[in-house]
Amino acid sequence: KPERISLKHKEANAYFKMINIVPFQREITLMAKSSFSIPIKSLDALHVAAGQWLSEQAGGKVEFWTLDRQQAMGALSRALDVRGVRL
Repeated sequence: KPERISLKHKEANAYFKMINIVPFQREITLMAKSSFSIPIKSLDALHVAAGQWLSEQAGGKVEFWTLDRQQAMGALSRALDVRGVRL
C-alpha cells in the first residue's frame, strides 16, 4: 500500500537524521589505539573512539547507541552516554 510505504519512508528519514556519520581520521585512530581499562576488540575500539571524538566535538551531548555489551563497557570507560544495552 502506497500510504504505508510513504509512512515507513518518513520514519526511516527521521531515524537517519539522528545518526552521525563520522569521517575516518587520524585523531580517531589514535584514540582507538590508546589504552582501554578493559579488553576491547579493534573495531569496537574504533567505534568507541569515533563516539568519543564526536562527543568532544559536540561538547559531550552525544548518545552512544550499541547492543554490544563489550563495546558499551568500552564506551563507558571513555565516559560516553551509552544507550541501547543493559549492563
